Amino acid sequence: MRLLTWEDSGEEVSGLLWGAEAIPFTDLHSQLPSRLIDVVLNPDSQAILREQFANLKSGKLYKKGIPIIQGLKILPPLKPLTLRDAYTFREHVRRARASRGQDVPPEYDMFPVYYYSNPLTVLGPGDLHIASPFWDELDFELELAIVIGKECRDLQPTDFTDVVFGVTIWNDFTARHIQRREMKMNMGPHHGKEFASSMGPILVTMDEFEPYLIDTLEPGHTGKVFNLNFRIFINGNKVSEGTFRNQTWTFGEVLARASQGVTLYPGEVFGSGTVGLGCLVELRQEGLYDRWLQPDDEIILEVENIGRLRNIVRKLD
Repeated sequence: MRLLTWEDSGEEVSGLLWGAEAIPFTDLHSQLPSRLIDVVLNPDSQAILREQFANLKSGKLYKKGIPIIQGLKILPPLKPLTLRDAYTFREHVRRARASRGQDVPPEYDMFPVYYYSNPLTVLGPGDLHIASPFWDELDFELELAIVIGKECRDLQPTDFTDVVFGVTIWNDFTARHIQRREMKMNMGPHHGKEFASSMGPILVTMDEFEPYLIDTLEPGHTGKVFNLNFRIFINGNKVSEGTFRNQTWTFGEVLARASQGVTLYPGEVFGSGTVGLGCLVELRQEGLYDRWLQPDDEIILEVENIGRLRNIVRKLD
């Protein structure tokens, strides 16, 4: 299923993307809630949605949706209950740390790490207004984000697909000039990250990724990775392309670590960390791009089987 959320008369409305139309959940079944987050939080609602989707596909159910061309204001698929961001691509870790004059520490190979970010500043596609303190070295970061759909604890890495409801694109905007200084305090990123991020434009359920899941390619690691290609465009020009399949720490390993003695709940979101060549820090180091983001830049993050997350960064003041 391909799910999205939009604004209708100031309210969040979620539905199923069916061809070029959006069918509100409440039109699919009277017992479905109107918002995707409430579907994710309720196992019965998840089951009803899957049943109605199967009925649509088989022709047992017919529903007329809202044409997307009507200009729906697309919101993030859901607002995460919590938001963690991992550090799973060695290629990115190596370049990012080199930009701060550091090597990859040996602890990187001992266990996956993540930090908590701000779920209250997650936006969807479209204009993204950013205050002036964050503009000196403003960067984007291309990631995958997974949404937990089933309560779990002490998860095994091979079981992660059983507890993930869906996957979306995450653009984790970063103020590098702030991050570079605050990382010296060894508390992880905070103010250089928490001011804005974007997700979307849709959430794709895990069943849609069966052809794209492969065993990890990394020796000594366990679990599946997403064999998905990506492309990045700035102001219409392609600046990067690559793949998510070279993920070092798998999502399964991240969730196993996070759930060790801790319960994970539906609605919590985990980011993959930046894919290799998925940000300006790396592109600048490789001589593939020569500046930071500027006011009114358009950034398009394109991921196979999900779509395009488009944002235009605007200077707030």
